[in-house]
Amino acid sequence: MKLGRAANKKKQMEERIYEAGMTLFQEKGVANTTLQEICELAGVSKGTIFNYFSSKEDIVAKFGQNQIKVLREFAEQLPVSLNTKEKIIAVLMEDIRGVKESSFSAKAALKGISEGGEKVYELESKNRRDLANIYENILKEGKKANSDLNTALVADLIVSIYFHVLNKHFYHNDQRDKLETTIIASLEVIFDGINSHIKE
Repeated sequence: MKLGRAANKKKQMEERIYEAGMTLFQEKGVANTTLQEICELAGVSKGTIFNYFSSKEDIVAKFGQNQIKVLREFAEQLPVSLNTKEKIIAVLMEDIRGVKESSFSAKAALKGISEGGEKVYELESKNRRDLANIYENILKEGKKANSDLNTALVADLIVSIYFHVLNKHFYHNDQRDKLETTIIASLEVIFDGINSHIKE
């Protein structure tokens, strides 16, 4: 019971630091935010913050890491009765649901990514590779045995489309109602080209 309380306290502290960072990133941007300012807003010492995050860029990357963890578990539990396209759409819709549900953090993360910096780029590249891996696994399951479909390339395209639509309709214009329809319409274009490679 004591261990559970300690773990819960640790999680709450991490969340407090994360929320402070995301609030400042949304207001000032990552480049203009210091770790000291995050500490002050979270009400913690610099020593404490390093128990949870090694840099402010790690805070930016946490949103994507959390999303990927949820999506990986979601994808693994999809019914086998769904075909490849239905599984990919289901994961995309779950991703959008998570973004809408945590819209403040999602916007702060997108702002941090768009501002860049080498560390943010490295962390975000890893997040996008991990996300693409979820789609690649789905595509591999549905691929015909003799197909020459490049599943890694298609997975990368799906992720690229997803972030393009997020930037266009969520981060810059806040047109959340267009997210699902735009992504599905874009996906149709990809699937028109790969249908002959997938088992249905």
